[in-house]
Amino acid sequence: MCCIDLATIDGDFPSPLMPVILGHEVAGEVYAVGSGVKDLRIGDRVVLS
Repeated sequence: MCCIDLATIDGDFPSPLMPVILGHEVAGEVYAVGSGVKDLRIGDRVVLS
């Protein structure tokens, strides 16, 4: 959670359409890559912040 999530919960931003997953900072694993992708491989762990 970050300050944007808390502000959304507190009602400081317009209510998002439900259902919603709060957050814009994520972590995951690469499931597939396109033919032009050279720096990532299936199974790589990644983060987005």
